[in-house]
Amino acid sequence: MNEKKFLSYLERYSQWLKAHKAKSTEELAEREAHAKEMQKYDKARLLNMTADDVYNLLSPLWAMGMWGNKHYKIDNLIETNSIELIRYQFANLLYGKDSLAKRWDEFRQKIKGIGPGIMSEILNKAFPDNCILWNSRASAPNTTAHSVFSSS
Repeated sequence: MNEKKFLSYLERYSQWLKAHKAKSTEELAEREAHAKEMQKYDKARLLNMTADDVYNLLSPLWAMGMWGNKHYKIDNLIETNSIELIRYQFANLLYGKDSLAKRWDEFRQKIKGIGPGIMSEILNKAFPDNCILWNSRASAPNTTAHSVFSSS
């Protein structure tokens, strides 16, 4: 990691927070509300999701913001992957017994149309003390889930 660059961005963000106190407080409250809602999705709830539940899980995510018609995107995800596979893979991603690296890679392999941005945002909101956001902007070229999630 480029520590100098990181500290520069951190300083700029700190300055933005001070200059935009009301907006930053509002955005923090919104993120906390989304995280609280995400944490209601236990394994049983994920395994019994309807299409509407999948919409409610995914539509508030920042990573879904580019989709004007979120129903279209989510209906397409369900049609492409099947509701059963989506249920199982989300339950496994969040609550499976294997390492997070293995669960991450399995999800990426089996679910088409959901990438690291959505996956990591869900993990971050479900487990904010243990999981960070990770997407193509944050990852280095040729980074694998194993190298990111492995402790060795």
